[in-house]
Amino acid sequence: MPIEFCEADVLDVFDEWRRAVGVSAAGAAGEVGEAGEAGRGSLPAHLERVIARLTALRAGSDRSLDPVLDDLVRELDAARAKSKSVRGEARDALIDRLQQLDGSLVEALRQRLDDRALQQLSDEAGEELKPFKVRMPADAYQQSHRACVDRLLRERAGLPSISYE
Repeated sequence: MPIEFCEADVLDVFDEWRRAVGVSAAGAAGEVGEAGEAGRGSLPAHLERVIARLTALRAGSDRSLDPVLDDLVRELDAARAKSKSVRGEARDALIDRLQQLDGSLVEALRQRLDDRALQQLSDEAGEELKPFKVRMPADAYQQSHRACVDRLLRERAGLPSISYE
């Protein structure tokens, strides 16, 4: 049985990996600045992908995030409508807002987990980061650990990354 991948899903997973390991978008090979936006797609296309994935999540069996997803889709849809023409500080503000929304989505999911499930994710993140722990300053490790737990949460729930880097 062949497995087919949607380019948008592959790009989303790559972006999540890049954030989890701390590689900045500006330093990634093949990417150019705001004008060309090679390697990551345009802001409107990113918003379209995120809206599609959030909408698809609403069709699943877990309905606990529906109110959060509804609010996000409404706000993202409004942002998408103006994203083609937004420039400068307004564009930066929109990108900052996307990062805030991303954090709030992960936090909403985190709040719905019981302590046992959250501890399991924390343990798994600790195992993934174990080889690097001795070489990392404590604050960098804590930040990486939190990002790893967030990535695991996102993967388990099938959440897209709303942030745009």
